[in-house]
Amino acid sequence: MNWQANPHLKNELAVYRMVKSERGMKGFYKGYATNCTKQLFKSSYRYPLISGLPHFYSSLLGSNYENHRYSMKLLTSLSIAFIEAVLITPFERVQVFLMTSKFENKNYTDFYQMSKSKLRTELFRGYTPYVLKQCVSWTALLQADQFYKNQMRTFYRIPKDQMILGWKLAACSALTSMTTVLCIMPFDNVKTFLQKHNLEVKDGAKVETNKYQLNIR
Repeated sequence: MNWQANPHLKNELAVYRMVKSERGMKGFYKGYATNCTKQLFKSSYRYPLISGLPHFYSSLLGSNYENHRYSMKLLTSLSIAFIEAVLITPFERVQVFLMTSKFENKNYTDFYQMSKSKLRTELFRGYTPYVLKQCVSWTALLQADQFYKNQMRTFYRIPKDQMILGWKLAACSALTSMTTVLCIMPFDNVKTFLQKHNLEVKDGAKVETNKYQLNIR
């Protein structure tokens, strides 16, 4: 996120040096509590939705799941994307704000003071690119997962009722991850740019600035 918020930095080493020089080692753990809460929250609904929605849509539409795996997973990915965007955007906003902050402390207080008169707007800043990112992410993830597993089964003649295990499963996971990341990076960059820390000190007081902010909500 710090690299996305500071695109002038050349590489990962430059980002590491910037964070370490400005905030010390604890700078690498900024936003830990928010990120941990976000991940726990995600885990509470992700897996039930991933496993349950395809069969729900199959039953709702009267389609055979085995014959319409790709379309059922497409509906599932779009449903999860919209649900997740609404639930997670506030966590993402606060997390990015904290991780890209130039100040040592009182960042939660700063965020509250800045946004208390427009809380919904600030918490959902970056919602548009985030929902687009989630639509692309979940679609690419579930479709690529299905595609690579089908290719693996065909190539190695693995029966449908037999699980893909070991290095074959690892290979499918790696290919799926690379495909998904390649698809979502542009949206992730725009989201981070919108959600990054946007306070600066003027006349001894912290004030909101629109410098480097895009006029997108």
